[in-house]
Amino acid sequence: MNTTTKLAKTTDNNKAPTVTAGAFSLVIMEKLINEIKKIILKNGRITIAIDGPCASGKTTLANLLSAEFNAEVI
Repeated sequence: MNTTTKLAKTTDNNKAPTVTAGAFSLVIMEKLINEIKKIILKNGRITIAIDGPCASGKTTLANLLSAEFNAEVI
């Protein structure tokens, strides 16, 4: 995944390291990106709207999607 966002690694003694970006786990974001790729392959170009409360990771998600798909964030 290509990202320009600052990411931080966290570890738990009983679990493999996970990478988080804001409120979202990158594992979840990667799953979301894979689903978006499937939709794009099926339908071609798409528009994505992101909504949510303050500090919920909207901008982080938008930046990750923008980097992954070379898309414009409005």
